[in-house]
Amino acid sequence: MIRRFPVEQRVFEIGEVKFGGQPGEYPPVLIGSIFFKGHKVVFDHKKGLFDKTKAKRLVEIQEKYSAGTGCPHAVDVIAETPEAMKNYLSFIFEITDAPILVDSPNFNTIIEGCKFAIEIGEKDRIIYNSLGPRINDEEIEKIRELGIDAAVLLALNTSNPFPNGTLKVLEDTLLPASVKAGITKPLIDAPVLDLLTTSLVVKAIGEIKSKLGLPCGCAPCNASFTSRENWPFKRGSFRTFHTAVITMVQLAGADFIIYGPIRYAPYVFPACAAIESLISYGLKFEGIKVKTDIHPLNTFIKKLKKPS
Repeated sequence: MIRRFPVEQRVFEIGEVKFGGQPGEYPPVLIGSIFFKGHKVVFDHKKGLFDKTKAKRLVEIQEKYSAGTGCPHAVDVIAETPEAMKNYLSFIFEITDAPILVDSPNFNTIIEGCKFAIEIGEKDRIIYNSLGPRINDEEIEKIRELGIDAAVLLALNTSNPFPNGTLKVLEDTLLPASVKAGITKPLIDAPVLDLLTTSLVVKAIGEIKSKLGLPCGCAPCNASFTSRENWPFKRGSFRTFHTAVITMVQLAGADFIIYGPIRYAPYVFPACAAIESLISYGLKFEGIKVKTDIHPLNTFIKKLKKPS
């Protein structure tokens, strides 16, 4: 699964974090979600009222593990209303310098969130999450008017979930729409439907990067968390299961991974740092060099070595 892709790989810088490249060049960007429906730090999802102390602590923990492992991070901010989104973003922009995914089931909430971010001078850090196959002219026009640069393209093809179907919806619908919208930094999300079809996503990531050379990733939490309610073992063991699914897509070459609730950072970051170290070390014998000073080989692995 560890391999060099046959075409040149695009690399996009968003908020001083690089997405893309050949496996082994840059670590995958690990993205934790916050303020999602049911998140206990939120008091009121409509107004965006939340426990700022607990929310800040969650982001600080993700940043701590990012710095300690050499894996870059971003924050997926999920809101139900424009009012809530503005409250969340105002807070998050102040406590972290990481890229921010502006995320909502309602595209108008995403638009209003992006508009707010641009107004306060944070355009370079935002990622529109996401553009799906049902994108319409109104959404395209609003994105173009705002001048949004980066967006996640959700390559969902319900009629054909296989890799060729994922590529088809990208080439026929999403990439042309993103060009019309003025998106210059498309991040491809190979959609995860459930646990077993994650194997199809693994193949899709390889094919997308092999054919298009674009940064590609996914949200494997969509697979593992469908199994959580029926988890037959001790509660804490679910973390290892969840992390195993995440490292599976990392081995496929994922450039970014939306790993689910941000509280899982202490388990996800060390695991991905270990995998990235093995990938990078193995591929250096094939001529692929690490292209960043902040990398698990320079941070995580050194911490594991005993001083001489």
